[in-house]
Amino acid sequence: MDWITGRNPEVSGTYLVSSEFYVANGKRVFPYVAYYNEADEKWYKYNPFSEKLFDEPMESPVLGWIEVSILIM
Repeated sequence: MDWITGRNPEVSGTYLVSSEFYVANGKRVFPYVAYYNEADEKWYKYNPFSEKLFDEPMESPVLGWIEVSILIM
């Protein structure tokens, strides 16, 4: 599977994203489960410890995404 880059998904849902963040000695890229909301065109962090699983917008840029089937309870 190849990462989809240069555009956001057309449908709201849960995706595996490649994101980057900066640390003291440089930047790190990592895969992450996130929710894309098509209505506001924002990505939201997955938080398994919150009643609302996707409650905080992502601040780190999304470099790419993959559509996957993920069962989250």
